[in-house]
Amino acid sequence: MSKVSKRASCISTYSTVFPEDLNHNQQLFAGQYVERMEKAAFFAATKFCQANAVAASIEALDFLESVPCGAIVRVAARVIFASRRSMVVRAELFSEDRLSQREILSARGYFIFVGLDEQGKSVLLPELLVDSQSDNEDFQVGRRVYQRCKRRRSGRL
Repeated sequence: MSKVSKRASCISTYSTVFPEDLNHNQQLFAGQYVERMEKAAFFAATKFCQANAVAASIEALDFLESVPCGAIVRVAARVIFASRRSMVVRAELFSEDRLSQREILSARGYFIFVGLDEQGKSVLLPELLVDSQSDNEDFQVGRRVYQRCKRRRSGRL
């Protein structure tokens, strides 16, 4: 698959915040942010690599705004960088008030995935097509996230 070039598509998932999803402050529990974002990132990674994708690392997860009970949550996820065997997926969680329909960016995180074959071995990834200024900016962010993760995991950070 290494010689194949592929454009990454944006994946969106939707859910509602219920009372059982709340913390002691009656806001979305941090673990719920992570779970919803990781699932959307998984879908984006799997679609990009066309293999079973598994999370290797969560990088730079920022909680920006709290999310109340009853909010509609949308997570947008997209592969923004791909090396030979790893990919960086940016996931952004938006909350929407059901009445005003105002959408607020509530969290952003970067997830590193690898694709696996049926024997659990990592697969070669397609080359990520970068054909706009915006894609190139995202690619550079993804490259920095990936390089920082590699340095940290090798003990050089």
